[in-house]
Amino acid sequence: MRFYPLALLALLLALGGACLHDKARPVAYAYVPTPVDGWETGDTLHFTVDSLPRTAPYNVAVGLRTSAAQPFPYRSLWLVVRERWTVPALYDQMADSALLMRLHAVRAADSTAWHFEHTDTVQLRLTDAEGDVVGEGISRFQYVFTLHRHVLPRGARADVSMFHLMRRDMLPGITDVGIMLTPTD
Repeated sequence: MRFYPLALLALLLALGGACLHDKARPVAYAYVPTPVDGWETGDTLHFTVDSLPRTAPYNVAVGLRTSAAQPFPYRSLWLVVRERWTVPALYDQMADSALLMRLHAVRAADSTAWHFEHTDTVQLRLTDAEGDVVGEGISRFQYVFTLHRHVLPRGARADVSMFHLMRRDMLPGITDVGIMLTPTD
């Protein structure tokens, strides 16, 4: 019986340390619902990424949820993901100015901020070769697809938009689409 309190204390310390370790927590995490009856071709979803807390490499990922009640009729989903980033002008005189050059950031003559845009056309595979769902869940399936990594400076913010490129006008089965930014260092 004497070891029980020590084991409990060790477990609580380990769990407390895991909670304090926040490097894997997303700094931006948002989902937008879509009508399960069908996501229309011209319907663009919009997300906002607030000011980033620090300069770091960030994984940019798309999250997707589908319904088992109204299944998605295809194996893959094609999306266009457009990120429009704004970086505060205070990076003009700092070491991060090299970062702005790598991002092909531009600044208008009358602007106090740098801007750059990144657009991807991505294929998200929702089933394997046998047609089995690769997402996690029972009645709703959750998918997370990492698109790329950006090294972004502190204070950067973004407007992200997404729309699908499928031939069908009403795309059924998708319940939510989201965006996540997670620091990787």
